Parts: sequence; C-alpha cells; structure tokens
Amino acid sequence: MKNDYQEATLVSVVMASFNEPSNIIGEAIDSILAQTYGNFELLIIDDSTNEETIHKLNSYNDPRIRLVRQGHHAYLPEKLNVGLKMARGKYIARMDADDIALKERFEKQVDFLEKHSNIYVIGGQVNLMDESGYVFSEKKYPLKGLKLYMHSTYKSPFNHPSTMFRKELIDSGFLYNESLTKTSEDIDLWLRIIHEGYGIANLPIKVTNYRVREKMAQWRSSKKEIEYMAYVRKKTFSIKCPIHSLLSFVAGRVFLLIPQKAVTKMYIQMYKK
Repeated sequence: MKNDYQEATLVSVVMASFNEPSNIIGEAIDSILAQTYGNFELLIIDDSTNEETIHKLNSYNDPRIRLVRQGHHAYLPEKLNVGLKMARGKYIARMDADDIALKERFEKQVDFLEKHSNIYVIGGQVNLMDESGYVFSEKKYPLKGLKLYMHSTYKSPFNHPSTMFRKELIDSGFLYNESLTKTSEDIDLWLRIIHEGYGIANLPIKVTNYRVREKMAQWRSSKKEIEYMAYVRKKTFSIKCPIHSLLSFVAGRVFLLIPQKAVTKMYIQMYKK
C-alpha cells in the first residue's frame, strides 16, 4: 500500500512548540520526516525563547516544514488553532514536540481514512516512554463501536498527539476552545465531534511513542485537573446526543466524589514503569 495516496492526499501535521530541549524536539521532527508516507506539510507553531530550541528549529532545510513564529507566548489551544487554520491538507495529524511518531503512522492512518468514509477521527495505540526516551510500557485504547463510545464518556477516546482527522471538520467550525488554557482542550473537541454524530476509531497498532513527563500521574489526578475535566464534560452537554452527554456529565461528577488518593493511585498505575 505504501504511498498509494501520496499524489492525491496531502497531510498537514500540526505541532506546537515552546522551549523543548533541542534533542527532544529534534527527535520529534525527525520522526515526521522519516515517515513512509511522504506527502505532508509540517506546521510548527513556535513561541520559544530558548536559543538552543530556536537554533534547532532554524537548522532544518526541508520544504515540507513551515515554521510559524508567534509574536507572543500563547496557550496550546491558540497555537493549535493557528496551525489548523493554515493547514492545506485533506487530513490533519496532531503531533507534540516531545513525542516520536512511528514510521508507518501516517501511511496506516491515511489508508484507514481513505477506506472508511464514515470515520472522521482516527487514533491508535501508543508506547509510553520516559523523558530519556526509554519505552517502559504501553497504553491501549478501544478500537471502535460501543466500547470506544462508552470509554469516551469517562476518559479521552484518543491519545491526543496520535490522532489524524479530516480537515472538513475544521472547515465545519471544529476548532480548539481557546478558553481552555490549562488542559482538556482535546477532550472538549472530541466530545463536541462525537455529539454531532461523527464517527471515531482507533487503529489496533502502535502509532506513537508518547513521552510521559515526571509526576504526570500526580498532575493528571490533581483536584484542579479533575474539576477542570468535570467542567468540560458539563460544558459539552448536547441534546443532540443526550445519552452520551448524560453519561459523560455523570462521570465527571463521580470523579469529583472519589477520594483523591484513589484517583492518584489509578493514574500512577496507568503510567507505571
């Protein structure tokens, strides 16, 4: 199948960066440039102040890279929206500046979307790696149907930087909510897409090495983070999808009632080496 759609289908990769160590952002960019599917543009929305990061970004001389300098420091949703609005591809792939895309990621995701016109967002399975790049575990996501539908009522249905979605979603007005400056901007987007009836799925294969930051479990399970997630699940309630909306709202409230230690333990287990 390799590059079957290369001439017809452009993929726009949207990456936001801010002062990542030069070696780490270099690994992320190199993993995109090494994809078996070559017809893409890489939009890097950057507001770094670190000279080494800036120098690393400037060192690339590949016509597929479009480096966009921000004149101010912006939160992630704003930077992602800049990239989405500039994207020219039929499909948009998310990528973080500290992760590694496995070589066949774009090839497999494009192939799936080309063959499944009812699916608008496709994710995949991920390896978990530490800050040094050592892969210590994995994270699995349901593939499709009721299992994924139910999963999305209490957790994110995707690993955010491992997703690819149709640009027609963006053309229809689906952008990141820029008021969500702290976290959960991805869950907000996925819930709005689900509630409008668009199909979602995950590939059964690994597509990304996802970098787990130190103390991520504590941050994910913090009181403020849980309150924020509950707020997002309440805010995205839609009468167009009442059952899913209600289950999602209830899940957000239930998490607020669970003892803090129990939630932290759950997240530590999720990211355990």
